[in-house]
Amino acid sequence: MAGSIASELCPAQRETEEAFIGSMFQNLGRLLVQYYFPEEAAQIRSLVQSKRGAVSESTAAMRVLGLTFQEIGLGVAKTWGLPAGIQRCMRLPEGEIPTSTPFDVGERLRWVSVVSNEVADTLLHSSAKDADASIASITRKYSKVMGNMSGNIAQATKTARTKMIDLAKAMDIRVVPGSTAAHLLRTPISSEEAAAKAAERESSLGAFELHATSTDLPSASDTAAIKARMVTATLAAGIQDITNAMVDDFKLPDILRMILETMYRAMDFQRVIFCMRDAKTETLTGRFGLGNGVAAYKGFQNSSENGNARFVRGDLQQGCGHHDR
Repeated sequence: MAGSIASELCPAQRETEEAFIGSMFQNLGRLLVQYYFPEEAAQIRSLVQSKRGAVSESTAAMRVLGLTFQEIGLGVAKTWGLPAGIQRCMRLPEGEIPTSTPFDVGERLRWVSVVSNEVADTLLHSSAKDADASIASITRKYSKVMGNMSGNIAQATKTARTKMIDLAKAMDIRVVPGSTAAHLLRTPISSEEAAAKAAERESSLGAFELHATSTDLPSASDTAAIKARMVTATLAAGIQDITNAMVDDFKLPDILRMILETMYRAMDFQRVIFCMRDAKTETLTGRFGLGNGVAAYKGFQNSSENGNARFVRGDLQQGCGHHDR
């Protein structure tokens, strides 16, 4: 969510990708600890949320792990060889908030990452009625350093949430209703809309409102979601079969055919052709394929005939035109 908000905040298209990755990786240390050391992560959260002597997340991490989340994230980022710009975004600024927008692009993106993560944390832990006020408070807090971008924080947040909800539906990502994570996948509404809905529910006439029987057919989004689930299930089954086959002795051509068949069936392609690129001649050699009329493309012969077909790039593009999915 933080990455999505950051990319929406950046006015320059060329900066959106770095802003997205930098914001997402700003909490890399926390994510790694949660994944690899869940018990220690739970201890850290307990110290932060304690009603008696609560401490900051950095202090809690130092007590439990001997390192802060930021130190862990930056250490791993350096080992992975992440770009310097991303590592810079991961390092939280120290000292006072600048009174003007930094001229340096990297420094500006770092503050975009800070703001985006703070907004994402607010959405994660605030109720729907308090979210707008909290985001407005963050906007005021960072108004000088964000400059012209500060006026877009609320709209960027709303756009990012809408896109993330659509993406979660397409990928069939489900969270437990009422959980903390479910707050992020809640359709964004303004405080005025929330108040209006609450008033409507409290209306004494609401219980007696008449509703016509619905005869609507499934919407396009519902159909797409069902299809996405089918694709996911078929791909998962195919990947499992491929994984099982690779545990024992296997032949690479057999694995490649299994991969092609999984793609062909899951994605409902008309045809799939496996090609090898010849760097010297700048051609693609078709080795084997699946699908309707696969042998008709420029003399392509399937594996049963032990033949190869040669395609120059133009031929391949012609063979994989808009009729092929």
